[in-house]
Amino acid sequence: MKPLFKLAPLGFAIFGLSALVGCQTGPKTVSLTEAKKITATYVGKKIEQPPKNVTGLVEQLKKYNGKGSAEEEKLQKIALSEPSEEVQNNPPALMNFLFERMRARKNLGMAAEALKDNRELIPLVRKFNKDQTPRSSTSKANMIYEAAYAELMAGDFAVAMELAQEAFSYGHKPVSSYTQYARFLLMQGRIEEAEEVLKQLVDFTIKWQNDHHVPRLRGFIAQAKANYADAEKWFGVAADSMSRKQADWTYGAIMMSNRYRARNIARQGRIAEAELLTRAAIQAALKRYNSYQNQEMALHLVELARFRGQGGDFQGVLELTDVATEILDAFNYPKVAWLRYFIVKQKSMAYIALGDTDKAYALMKPVAELFKREYATGYESLFRQDLNRLFINAVVDPSDDDLEDIKVTLETSVARLGDKHRRTALITAVEGVYHSRKGNHDAAIAAFDAAYKTLSSRSRQSKTEGESNFYAQKRKVLMAESYLES
Repeated sequence: MKPLFKLAPLGFAIFGLSALVGCQTGPKTVSLTEAKKITATYVGKKIEQPPKNVTGLVEQLKKYNGKGSAEEEKLQKIALSEPSEEVQNNPPALMNFLFERMRARKNLGMAAEALKDNRELIPLVRKFNKDQTPRSSTSKANMIYEAAYAELMAGDFAVAMELAQEAFSYGHKPVSSYTQYARFLLMQGRIEEAEEVLKQLVDFTIKWQNDHHVPRLRGFIAQAKANYADAEKWFGVAADSMSRKQADWTYGAIMMSNRYRARNIARQGRIAEAELLTRAAIQAALKRYNSYQNQEMALHLVELARFRGQGGDFQGVLELTDVATEILDAFNYPKVAWLRYFIVKQKSMAYIALGDTDKAYALMKPVAELFKREYATGYESLFRQDLNRLFINAVVDPSDDDLEDIKVTLETSVARLGDKHRRTALITAVEGVYHSRKGNHDAAIAAFDAAYKTLSSRSRQSKTEGESNFYAQKRKVLMAESYLES
């Protein structure tokens, strides 16, 4: 019976793995009319049919001129600029210079450089900025609001939270400061407090029709509660409210809302629809920039890789993430940046699904260590509680630090989602993998038993997960189990 005990925990653990990589079958399709309506949101009435496969899409991208966008070039120029002696001797002018350079560096992923500007900027803003116009991009509140994000990227989360509160406290606060402050609360699992901020935001924006901040924040709150259908609805409302406006600035707002909309559609098992939204966004970006070499395109490709992986096309994931990496490397995008993390995350998930855990480990470990050294806040928010990193480490080279990270991740999930939630069960299964690899079989079996009760319960599956997908996952369990036992 001893070998059976060994097989059982591995099976339960890899069952968790199959859900981690998100393989889904039989996604709901959309009608041609619905598809055209979605695409028209981005590119107008003239429908441009995107290629149906990844190779065709990559070939299409490379037909464009390949040059970076003028906007990206402008940001690069600002990010590398130095203040003149005259500006250095004029505090208000230096404040404006640092603010613009900090924003450029932040938008280019230069987290450490943006933080350096930020620390010099904040005291100047508090002392010299007298602009109290609510919707001014250079108001005191908006500068502090932007500073909070720069601090979040590479500094201290507690300081970022204080700055978000400061921006939120000003009478002339920008509308976006509500969403920012609430999102910072959601990052800490403080959902009820975020809902209180939402009430204030509704009161504050009641005079502005079709404001996208209210539905977007509703979407983030629903997402934090794992109410993915509600999140999909509200992000859709936010995107639609912006699509009725003609101003150029609405493009970014539409892209952001639809990106989260697609993610929450995919979380309900409707991979085809999520991919369709993302492909439409890619076509819109090509039309807007007449180029594929820009940060926005890299982000779209990583999002598409996410959905291709959830649909089982792991080779497609590798192809898309390779192109995204080429794009970032072409304009010297920083190695330590959140978009690099997402590329590594999607690529490592593909390697796991393809049965090459060693390659996933070799890819993720050095990047995680680089973040830990140079971007501590980013490591805490991105890598430390990443289920794929924890699983890979548990399988290949489990350490005491990994067990500590697993326990912290488990505590966070229980606090935010409860002990019966699917994510909580997956983390518990990863803990079982850790104990199994360390030879602690009693602890492993206990963890797998606890996880399996949730993972195998039909009442715990989302409403869109069919029986065929459930058994497809079990087949993947057996294949992965055989690989680990060989």
